[in-house]
Amino acid sequence: MLRDVFAQGDGSLTILSAGQVTRWLPQGKDRFVEKSSGIPLAVVRDRQDRVARIASAALYPVAVFERAPPLTDVLPPIAAFGFATILLALFVRLASRLLHRFVPAYAGSRFAASANPASLANRWARRGYWTIIVAIVAWALFGLALAIDFKVLFVMPFAVRLLLGTLALLTAPAALAQMWGAWRDTDRHWLSRGWSWLVALASGALAWTVYVLDLINFSANW
Repeated sequence: MLRDVFAQGDGSLTILSAGQVTRWLPQGKDRFVEKSSGIPLAVVRDRQDRVARIASAALYPVAVFERAPPLTDVLPPIAAFGFATILLALFVRLASRLLHRFVPAYAGSRFAASANPASLANRWARRGYWTIIVAIVAWALFGLALAIDFKVLFVMPFAVRLLLGTLALLTAPAALAQMWGAWRDTDRHWLSRGWSWLVALASGALAWTVYVLDLINFSANW
């Protein structure tokens, strides 16, 4: 991943990547070569003649880098918070089901569940939560497949890409459904309701991560 690209006064570029700084010498309009290795780099401009992306053979046969969206630097901790909280919520749900079954006192407590679990808000909150879980599992399996054999990226059927993109697209309304359910469910203990808000916030963090990573692009090859 490129961290920063700087234009120098002599027409060259310096690029910070993986903690290393490389210098790229001009070889014509929007064409450069790396000073020591001779690896080529091309600059692609949009219709307004602004730099839209750069392409280089430094990674793989060719790698294309686009301008990073705002707040990209805080993406890793936000994504980690979202994933960790959602997975913890899954563990809590499973533990709560076991307590409901084997501990009668817990099953009747206000902390255990909503007084009206069948309400419209709670139904949509549960659907939103499980949508997020399914999206996480699907993308995790996709990442695992890439780790095993990167060629999967180039032979993946369009139906799989469509499924992954659809799940990514649904993360935003899923997070909103959870927030709505947490706001409407006023019968639970404040700790339980606060936990629902935290899970909803984690879902929102994951939805934002999906947007920043452009995972809702159905035509992308990622």
